[in-house]
Amino acid sequence: MQLSEKIALAMGIWVVFALVLAMNAGIEVFLTLILIGVLIIRELTDSFTPVRTKERIDFFIYTFLIVFAIIVVRRVWEILG
Repeated sequence: MQLSEKIALAMGIWVVFALVLAMNAGIEVFLTLILIGVLIIRELTDSFTPVRTKERIDFFIYTFLIVFAIIVVRRVWEILG
């Protein structure tokens, strides 16, 4: 099993775990937990991951950071409105 397959398997397990944790909390909590999982996997596999795999993981980090920023802005807008 290649490293990228192991990372995908770990993320799949994390997504299921995050889904169970955030079942009643909402989509915002679920997406935040996924972002946390991606950041943890990126940090744990940083020293022995090939550059191409790092770039793919970074794409998911940037995507979820944008989604997280949208969630935060929307929440602040609701509080101020």
